[in-house]
Amino acid sequence: MADFTIPDSVTELTRNAFDNTAWRNNQPNGVLYKDGWYLGWNGLNLSEEICIEEGTKGIAKPSFLPEDATIVICKALTPPAIKRDIYGVEKDITIYVPAESLEAYQNAEGWKEYNIQPIQEEKMGFIVKNEAGQPLRYKVNEDEKTVTICRDGNNIPEGILVIPESVTYEGKTYKVTSIGNGVFYGCTGLTSITIPNTVTSIGEYAFEGCTALTSVIIPDSVTRIEWRAFCGCSRLTSVTIPNSVTSIGVSAFVLCSRLTEITIPTSVTSIGSNAFIFCPILTSIICEAIRPPQLEGKLFYLDVTIYVPAQSVEAYRKNEMWKEYNIQPIE
Repeated sequence: MADFTIPDSVTELTRNAFDNTAWRNNQPNGVLYKDGWYLGWNGLNLSEEICIEEGTKGIAKPSFLPEDATIVICKALTPPAIKRDIYGVEKDITIYVPAESLEAYQNAEGWKEYNIQPIQEEKMGFIVKNEAGQPLRYKVNEDEKTVTICRDGNNIPEGILVIPESVTYEGKTYKVTSIGNGVFYGCTGLTSITIPNTVTSIGEYAFEGCTALTSVIIPDSVTRIEWRAFCGCSRLTSVTIPNSVTSIGVSAFVLCSRLTEITIPTSVTSIGSNAFIFCPILTSIICEAIRPPQLEGKLFYLDVTIYVPAQSVEAYRKNEMWKEYNIQPIE
């Protein structure tokens, strides 16, 4: 069954009604809709926010919230039809709805058990399309001058993505300074990304599981590469780490099975454990740091040659965490 139509006469659906169909198997990761019905999501969802779009007429049962989700937004003006507890979690979850529909939700069966509050755009974030027409969600930071890109389960980017240096919303312009945790997690159709030099922070597991991503240039404004930032990017062959980065997080590049080369710049002072574990064809690394960076644990399970400045070879060979590797001078 490659496609179908859910007739208007349907009043109840189960979330797994279309499992193992050609239609379901061809859907991208993210929130899953069909003919106005919210069916849950495809793939592992690490979004902190779940958004049920305007026009939704029903929610399949049993539907539940991922562990990491802390915000539920339902934009439908009329409370969608539900037949039972929609999330299967504690009743103290807060659900944000259009202000004009607040009373309707507070009185609707299946919804009234929850803490229903009006949508507050300044807290929920806003969506702005880039020059290519790709929507990205942003949240305003505490300084009220900058924004962080946050995950939007309803809009999963594919192909080439260019993050803008700034965005304008309701007449106010904000500088884009950070990529939040898990923003592009599991975006299997994302092949290339351009990060502007206004970005200073790349969040945890920001690009984890981006299996079509082949190369990344990190701008020289970024100072930290966080935990599992590029984990499982199985087509990633090269990464340019700028001389602004001081810390590479735990498992930052684990399971990058096609990574062939990487240069650690002089600015790096610490590297988390397992940073390059399970990168089978990464057989050598250039580490330009004069002083051996602090290691929190093993970098590799394989025999790897590490090339370091000639004047630092002895320091690396005597360092408790580095001496187990084959240390050679940069030629």
